[in-house]
Amino acid sequence: MTRDIPYESKLGTKLLLDVGALTRYVDPDLKVEGWLMLTLDAHIATKIAALLDRHATEKGRKDARELVALIDSGGTAAGVIEVLLSSTGGPVDDIPGHMRTTFELLPKLAGLNQKDRRRYASLAREWIEEAELQLRRRSDGRPGPTLGAGT
Repeated sequence: MTRDIPYESKLGTKLLLDVGALTRYVDPDLKVEGWLMLTLDAHIATKIAALLDRHATEKGRKDARELVALIDSGGTAAGVIEVLLSSTGGPVDDIPGHMRTTFELLPKLAGLNQKDRRRYASLAREWIEEAELQLRRRSDGRPGPTLGAGT
């Protein structure tokens, strides 16, 4: 008996994450029952795509709680933004706005307390700035971080 596995070539109607591009972000040290798993940052990118699409649903609230847990377990702004920029089928210039929307949705949907709301407000600034920085690097043709770059 074979199991039919649903296949989606794009994840999310806003981010349109290319599943083929996401395969570059497989964690070589992590397999679950023979399945390859995405890196933490790539997994966060897929959760952001889900949250942006279904934030007004119970699944969206679940996505928000899972997203907070993933970010708190070590997700990085630089890594997630790099995944989003390299795998989105949508306009890359929209990524900072998608980060803003994501971090506006998280506090209420995930039920964050006052302390965590402050921390996530700070994270929002960091992630939005990282998205803007990586976009500037792309447009300047610079491959990565540079010291002393004017902003």
